[in-house]
Amino acid sequence: MINIYFKTIRDKKFKQIDQFRVGCWINVEDATVEDLEKIADLSELEYFDLQDSLDIFEIPRVERQDDKTLIFVRNPSEKSELYTEILTIILSKKFLITISPS
Repeated sequence: MINIYFKTIRDKKFKQIDQFRVGCWINVEDATVEDLEKIADLSELEYFDLQDSLDIFEIPRVERQDDKTLIFVRNPSEKSELYTEILTIILSKKFLITISPS
């Protein structure tokens, strides 16, 4: 499920919006293959590079591709039997993207 948020300097809180725009935060929860394909097109990354976002055993690391930075971290989770789950953060000049498989 893809949710898009945007906040201007005057806004106190992020507002959910319907369209992608430069400077927005794209949050993908319960990510699916279709969601990753959309993010790959939008971010100009290869789908292959985003596949690790769905791997529940992925290890933390940082990768750099062109002007984008992919950060794979593990964060605490009460809903996972593993106690932590993967969270992918993608930083680019146009977007902030976060991806979680659950």
